[in-house]
Amino acid sequence: MSVLLETERTLDVVTAETTVLYVISVQTLKGMLGDKYRDILFLNCLMNCFQNSQYFNKINSQILENSYKCFKILDFKKGDVVLEKGSKMSGSIIAIIEGNLVNVIKFIIF
Repeated sequence: MSVLLETERTLDVVTAETTVLYVISVQTLKGMLGDKYRDILFLNCLMNCFQNSQYFNKINSQILENSYKCFKILDFKKGDVVLEKGSKMSGSIIAIIEGNLVNVIKFIIF
């Protein structure tokens, strides 16, 4: 995920048993997949989200791959408003790659 989002690793990885680890550098990944390596990784994450969804797992992977260019990839910081109250989401799909969405209700105290 840190390669995909171009961020520092935020978690430790600890083995539960004897483990063989294969490591590939970002430079090697770019060399293998080209400059669009992030798009390829995002598409694979999106396809994984759909395949593990009880609602969308029946969508043909070729259809999803062909429609990938229609998706917008947006980055939000903690506290950013993702959807405005009353915004129309009919016909839209949001796939969260990393993080959580919460419904924040603000009270005005007089």
